[in-house]
Amino acid sequence: MNVTSWNYRGMTSKGFNTLMKDTMKQNNSSFLILLETHTSGEKARSIIRRIGLKGCCVEEASGHWGGIWCLWDTNNWSVTVKRS
Repeated sequence: MNVTSWNYRGMTSKGFNTLMKDTMKQNNSSFLILLETHTSGEKARSIIRRIGLKGCCVEEASGHWGGIWCLWDTNNWSVTVKRS
């Protein structure tokens, strides 16, 4: 089981979800960490749903600081979030 971590600033672009799915497939990843997301609220939840991973812990973007998203396949990972 591999982890993919990416500081990606174009997550609202049309091709983002396809890019993430393809990258995870190529790297056999089932855990995705996205840094400096600068996307929050319903827009973020919509993007997360389209990526298709069921496990999720999101620290929302605030001010000029971007958020951090951790997404994982619940069939491969058992994750306990201690603090968010």
